[in-house]
Amino acid sequence: MSRRLISSRLLWAFYLVAATAACLVIAFPGRELAGHAAARLRAGLPGLEVRLGAVRPAFPPGIALEDVRLAAAGRPLALVQRLEVRPEWGTIFDPQPAWRFTAHAGSGTLDGRSRPPGGPSGVIEGLRLEEIPALQNLAAGRVAGRLDGRFAPTDAGALGVSLRLTDGRLEPAVPLLRQERFLFPSGTAELTCQPGLVLVRNGRFRGNEVDIEISGSIRLGPTPGEGVLDLSGRILPHAGFVSRAGDDLPAALLRRRGGIPFRVSGPLSGPEISFSG
Repeated sequence: MSRRLISSRLLWAFYLVAATAACLVIAFPGRELAGHAAARLRAGLPGLEVRLGAVRPAFPPGIALEDVRLAAAGRPLALVQRLEVRPEWGTIFDPQPAWRFTAHAGSGTLDGRSRPPGGPSGVIEGLRLEEIPALQNLAAGRVAGRLDGRFAPTDAGALGVSLRLTDGRLEPAVPLLRQERFLFPSGTAELTCQPGLVLVRNGRFRGNEVDIEISGSIRLGPTPGEGVLDLSGRILPHAGFVSRAGDDLPAALLRRRGGIPFRVSGPLSGPEISFSG
């Protein structure tokens, strides 16, 4: 196929998508178009409530969904201020064309690509934990920090996510061993996301008070508080933390080589933390 013919087809495809996006917005009231887009999103996100503020044409040609709100049983999970979806021009005439997407959520972005039948892949930049509605007002405490990383489908059909945490902060609802706040300048973790289940592997977080290694699973319930945690790992306490904990930290735990084993289990609304000697 000649270069001239390829260029002509790409320009024609560019025009078609731009015209289609414009016609959709002009021909249908914004509320009706937003309702249709929300229905399509609900079909791909079973069990979640989806609300859209508006649907607009975007450039490069595509569709922009604004004020996308995800909830479960009336409790907010995520807010995406703007989600842009557009075709990948090099695949526009393929049987299964690829799509590019960019989601703006708070201070962060998710930028990636999806091509059926595979799942989405892309990068996460500058996502703030404290801006994620699902992580606000947790019974166990408050979390904050910046997340960066990558996501891609696995061979088993799940979604693999590699995360990097910077400037992390954990504030337990009740002081843990006399410590009201834990700071983690850096950390990494590998997640495997399946319907109703998140597997956590190789979680390593370097902190000012303690270092933590953690792995396990998070089973998601019909509402955010009904999920179940089953996480375990080791804590390597720093000298300052040991001094502040005093007699609350049994001497038998401190004598353990390689750190203090711990487990977090139970419902997300009120998990239990236990230490083993």
